[in-house]
Formats: sequence, C-alpha cells, structure tokens
Amino acid sequence: MFRDVRRGALLGVVTLGVAALTACTGSTARPAGSAPPAAAPAPAPASANATGTGGWQLTHPGPDHAIEGFADRTSAVPGQPVRLFVSTTAGHYTVTAYRMGGYRDSAARRIWQSTPQQGHGQSAPVVQRPTNTVVAPWQPSLTVATAGWAPGDYLLRLDGDNGAQQFVPLTERTPVNRGNIVIVNAITIWQAYNRWGGYSLYDAPSGRKADRSRAVSFDRPYQAVDMQGAGDFLFFELPLLRFAEQAGLPLGYATDVDLHADPHLADGAAAIVTLGHDEYWSTAMRRNVTAARTAE
Repeated sequence: MFRDVRRGALLGVVTLGVAALTACTGSTARPAGSAPPAAAPAPAPASANATGTGGWQLTHPGPDHAIEGFADRTSAVPGQPVRLFVSTTAGHYTVTAYRMGGYRDSAARRIWQSTPQQGHGQSAPVVQRPTNTVVAPWQPSLTVATAGWAPGDYLLRLDGDNGAQQFVPLTERTPVNRGNIVIVNAITIWQAYNRWGGYSLYDAPSGRKADRSRAVSFDRPYQAVDMQGAGDFLFFELPLLRFAEQAGLPLGYATDVDLHADPHLADGAAAIVTLGHDEYWSTAMRRNVTAARTAE
C-alpha cells in the first residue's frame, strides 16, 4: 500500500509481489459523488509554434549530494503553492522552472526563476525499520507560487554557486479533463526504482534482495545518477509528451497518484495514456479508469 508519510493516509496498491510505496502525494481529491470544479483559466499549453528555451539540460550534475531536493507534493493545480526541500553544499542556489513539452526549438520553456537562496546542508537520510524505507527528514527551503503556470509537466532546476545542478519534477495537473487525452506520469514506478539513500524496492546497499525496501517514500529526492533528480521522466516520458504537444492534441496532465486519489479525474476524458514503464496500479486507479470508460 501507499502510505502518505506526512499525513498518515493509507492507499492500497498493486505491486510486483514485493511491497509498497509510501507517498507524500499532496493531491487534493474530490469526494466521491461531488461534481468537478469549473476549469480555472490558465495560459495556453505548448505547441509546435511556441518558442522554447535552450540550455535547460544539466551541464554539471556535480558530486553526490552537492545539490538535491524534492517537493512537498507530486502534483499541484495551477496557482497552488509548492514547498521545496533543498540540501546543498553551495552557499547560494537558484531554482528555475521549465515547462517541458513540444516547443518549436526546444523541449522546454523557462517560466520562472527564484532569487538567490541561502544554501545549507540538511539532515542525513533516515532508514525506517523494518521496511527499510528511506526518508529525508528535511526542513522546507522555499515556497514556489505557481500562479499563471499552465497545466503540464515541469522540471525545477536547482543551480548552486558550487556549479552543481539537479532537477526536481512537478506536474501541474489539469482541473477538468472533459474531451482531453490525459497524460499520466507514472511516478510510482519512478519511486520504486529510486535508490536515493541506498534502498529501493529492488536494491539494498548490501546487494541482497532480501534487504531491499518493502516500502518507499516520496519524502526524498530522486537519485542523481541515472535519474538526474527527475525520476524516469526524461527517458521514458518526455519523448511522447513532445510528440503529443507538437501534434496539437487536446491534452490533460496528471500523475498516477492523482488517478488513484481522484475518482473524477477522468470524467469525460477522450483517452488516458500512461507513460513509460508503468507497472504499479492500485485497485482505486483501475476502478476509477473503468468507471470513466463505462460512463462514456
């Protein structure tokens, strides 16, 4: 099952016969039977004619733990504040938000940048027994206001004055998806394979499968090696996202945690597309998708 570390909520999940994921979801589900809210106005999403921003990629990831971070939620609706937890050896750092997608000359467009922030190192990882769950017991570093951000997939790039860089992923979900093809980020599988702190659902520092995590948490960064702090987004999801936006398709955006938590997320949607290596589905996810299909 998923366990929300900060809120104590329990969410059932189908796993590969191993164990569970614990998630700080941050998503706000509508109660069963309630009507979806009216769509909030937001800027137009990317298109093949919109200009992107070059130079968004990491050029110097730096050594392990030189800079890294995570958000207090996996997704937010546009305008919802998001807290970032950052640990760094840099004296100062900035955060730059890039909306990822099908821009004319780039895979990204810069939409916001912070002022320089005071850097500091945060606490060492804590391994919770007996599940070998790794959490980062950090204090919040800054709050990002997402007012005016269009729905979509974002990467927040952390740039330290020590030259180190890492990403933090964030999905700005679409409030109403009627008529949309809903792109669902498979973040549970990102976290299942995330080895930050030494443990994932598949690996342990000892190399013994028996010592791997039986539950994993979103209250930690994604590893720098392989993931660049962005989970599996860059490798498994960005190419299809770019294709869909460049094709001008009507898109909605969400995560699989949102699909679990919100029974109305897919109301009236034209289709749901889950991206990449998506193998962690809860009973609620299946139920909600089936209900949306049946209703149409």
